[in-house]
Amino acid sequence: MSERVQKTLWILLAVVAVGLSAATAYLFALSRRMSSGEPNYRIAYTSFTEESSQIYSCDLLGMNVTQLTDSDFRHAFAVSEPWLPKGANTHRIAFLRLQPSTGSTESGVGARGGVYVMNALGGEPTKVSGSLERVWTVAPSWSPDGKQLVFGAVEDLNNDGQLRLEDLGVYVADVESGEPKLVITIGAALTRLSWSPADPLVILTMIESNELESKLLDIQTGQIVLEGPVPAACWSPDGVELATYWTKDRRIHILHPDGTESYELDPPPGEVAELLWASAWPPGAQSEAGTLLAIASPQHGSHVGQIYMRPAEPGAGRWERLSGPHDYAMHVAVSPDGHYLAYASYAGGPRRAAPYPDIFLLDLGSGQASRLTSEAGFEGQPTWLTLEAK
Repeated sequence: MSERVQKTLWILLAVVAVGLSAATAYLFALSRRMSSGEPNYRIAYTSFTEESSQIYSCDLLGMNVTQLTDSDFRHAFAVSEPWLPKGANTHRIAFLRLQPSTGSTESGVGARGGVYVMNALGGEPTKVSGSLERVWTVAPSWSPDGKQLVFGAVEDLNNDGQLRLEDLGVYVADVESGEPKLVITIGAALTRLSWSPADPLVILTMIESNELESKLLDIQTGQIVLEGPVPAACWSPDGVELATYWTKDRRIHILHPDGTESYELDPPPGEVAELLWASAWPPGAQSEAGTLLAIASPQHGSHVGQIYMRPAEPGAGRWERLSGPHDYAMHVAVSPDGHYLAYASYAGGPRRAAPYPDIFLLDLGSGQASRLTSEAGFEGQPTWLTLEAK
């Protein structure tokens, strides 16, 4: 046997060994997660290309990828319903189905399409936005019992034949009947919706006078009960409090829904673009109040930044940076048990890496991050699917 043939065989054996090692590592990690009693998590995300945007799901190793939506429409802004342990077989996602572009210029704000709901494993989606023809491109938000959805939509409310920003409203739909109801018109570009885990209250974040601010909407009365210059706000896991970042003093204020303050926290370095409040992981290891997560950027108005974490209790610790100095994240979503963070990231920074982000997974217990996708397009907007109870 010649030296060249021997070298080729050694290379082939090395490739096979690497493949077997990877498969072994996958099975080992999978078996550990199954034996640990963790929920059967999957992550749904949107993959954007010039031709299409579709919703996919994968496991926590970035494998077993499944396309959940068909290719005849554009789909995006998927959000999983709250996990209800007694309803393990009916877990669903809501998302926007948008009409493909016809190439012609259409007047008016909003996008042609609707809000749909489907089983987290796939299947035929059901429209829940009724006869509304235009939706606002922001993720809907579920009520804590999974029976209603709040979303943004546009309709000609004054019958003048025009669709302007002042026609943008917040609607709530009954998921079973698919009947939407206008709650309030807001007349400003809506950027985020977040329904309380405990009450009929929704955080509305919007752009007014070129600045982000947040308002607290009572779904039942249609009244704004709290508002301020807050570009980032989130609910505590139990819905009792809100974490809010105020631009006036650049501090994080922990508030009750009636506006009374519990305490203040110093923010992480930079401008806070996103806030999340996760359950403590491991339970009771750091803080019974849970963990605060933030996306902070050195640039004002940026929607990407670095990931920071700290205990939610005052005086319990400082902000810890979880992402690398040149890794910029956005679209953060935490698992229901507070163990993992899924997010989209430009690894190496927007100017140093590929032009589009991928989905990453961060273990909040160990601080270890892994890339789940590596497609050519834009992968973002992750949401957590819980397919079985603990």
